[in-house]
This record gives sequence, C-alpha cells and structure tokens, in this order.
Amino acid sequence: MNSKKVIIGGIVFIVAIVLLILAIQFSQVENEEDNGLIQQPNGYEENGEGLQLVNANHYYADGRHIIAGEIDLPTPCYILDHEVMVLESFPESVSINLNSRVDEDYEICAQVITPYGFVVEFQASAEASISAYLDGQRINLNIKESSLEDIENLEFFIKG
Repeated sequence: MNSKKVIIGGIVFIVAIVLLILAIQFSQVENEEDNGLIQQPNGYEENGEGLQLVNANHYYADGRHIIAGEIDLPTPCYILDHEVMVLESFPESVSINLNSRVDEDYEICAQVITPYGFVVEFQASAEASISAYLDGQRINLNIKESSLEDIENLEFFIKG
C-alpha cells in the first residue's frame, strides 16, 4: 500500500513540475509580445506589425536631413546601396530605398549575418514624413534624434 502512495505522489510531483515549466514559458512569451518586439531567429527584430526594425540616428538642420544606421544582411559578401525619393508636397513624403546585392568580387563567402552601416542625406522640411524599404520590403525605421557630432562619430562598417 505504501509503495502505491509513493508512486502516485511521484507522478503528481512530476506533473506539477511540468505544469510549472509550461507556465513560466508562457509567461516569458507573453512578456516579449507586450513590449512590441519579438526577437527573430535570423537575427533581426520585428515590431508587432511584422516589419523589420532598424535603429537609426537622425540629424536635421536648415532643411538638411542625415539618417545613419545599421542593418543586417545575410553575408559579408553583400553591398548596400541606397536611393532617396522626396515627393513634393507639404509636408514632403520621403522614401529611403536600401538595396542589397551580392558583391561579385567574392568567390567564397561565409554564411553569417553581417551588420552594414548606411548614411543617407536629403533636403526636406522638418515636418517631412520618412519611410524606409529594404529590397522593396517596408522596414520600420526607429529614429533617434542626434547631433551632427554623434552621427559623425558612429562606428560601423560601410562597404560599396
């Protein structure tokens, strides 16, 4: 009779531990979703809308905008180009198009996600609406206002 009680007690204990572990896991996933950012397995963050989140610094003076940031690309063999389109209206609508492409000079390339820096300058009013795209896909540009000195002192790899 005592051995049955020990076996039943052991099973109840194991079930309780499993339920506790599941509750902790569920709580952690819920907390990650609460802050609006979900860490993706491929190395970039998404906001709740499914857009890649890219942090960037922004400087504005006398109609001149400078935006500098870093974005992850699939390998170090990629080059990042950019194009800016300013649609004339008030306030202006600015579209920053970042385009990645493979650098043909590489014969062998390590398969490792690599951060690349970008610096974009354009003329527009302070009220301009800014949107950004990577290879045609919209990205969420998380802009932090900075001084010109802060942007000039940024250290990141720019290639191309």
